[in-house]
Amino acid sequence: MDTPVSEPGLRAFMGILPPTPHIRVAEFTRGRPELDTGRLEDMETIYARVTGQRPSIALDHPRPDAAADEEYGEGVLNGIWCGRAQPFPTPEDALAVLHGYCRALIPHGALHLDTDRPRWERGDTAEELLGLLAATGFHPKRVECEPARVRVLAIRKWRCCADGPRPLYDTHAV
Repeated sequence: MDTPVSEPGLRAFMGILPPTPHIRVAEFTRGRPELDTGRLEDMETIYARVTGQRPSIALDHPRPDAAADEEYGEGVLNGIWCGRAQPFPTPEDALAVLHGYCRALIPHGALHLDTDRPRWERGDTAEELLGLLAATGFHPKRVECEPARVRVLAIRKWRCCADGPRPLYDTHAV
């Protein structure tokens, strides 16, 4: 199922990326990429809001079968966009992929996940998937559950923030 990138969804994703002059985003998708650098550069970021300058943005399109942490290493990405993510066949598969995403992101890095509702998910709230996100180190900021799809915008937590991330960026330091 192809779903177009919603401008509000992309704006929300770009708006929570950590404030830095150089942003690196990876788009994991099946099929053709949805994002391009020009489109990302037009979106407001915390860095642009605070400094009045646009950050430089690098957008990567890794192989569809690439594992995020194996492709990039640990703590190198500011954001991961999964606009048409592969469905997770089992909770164990979801856990492995989400762990890889968490490891590849810097603390407070952003994850946008848009996927078919997992067949193993019971109910209509995506509780199990959200539990896996929390178990792997993510704090959901926004969740949209539909009968066939789940969309989540999440932030990678700092280790010290068991109750959720605290994005208290020092605007003077930025």
